[in-house]
Amino acid sequence: MADTRRRRILRFFGPRGDLLAAEAPGITVYDAAGDVRFRTELDGFLDIAPVDDELWALAPARLTRLSARDGRVLGDEPVDYVEPGGRFLQSSIAPQLPVWHCALPVVVRAAPAGIEVPGPGGEHARHAQERLRVADPK
Repeated sequence: MADTRRRRILRFFGPRGDLLAAEAPGITVYDAAGDVRFRTELDGFLDIAPVDDELWALAPARLTRLSARDGRVLGDEPVDYVEPGGRFLQSSIAPQLPVWHCALPVVVRAAPAGIEVPGPGGEHARHAQERLRVADPK
């Protein structure tokens, strides 16, 4: 059963120490001094993950990418179904590969937008070859 409660998101992110505060449809980002960097609205998002200099907002069938600097929409594309009760989970080793954590976790990607079920051994590391190397334990 999906979680029907309103979600409040509060997350520090990025090298500037910005703070993301969101509850659908409102999204506000504050700078390190506590001043509003930007405010915007986006209907229906389930969670938001900071990825590089973007904010990825995931809705049940849509990935919207916003600029983390000014909130403008950088991309808005359909994706496969995701469980509404899930949440973004990011690794400090591969933050560019956010995982939608739910009963069946999926990796969310933006180019092209979509989701993938990770396999055993973390083969999705190939999407981040420049930043991450996975050693074969054999």
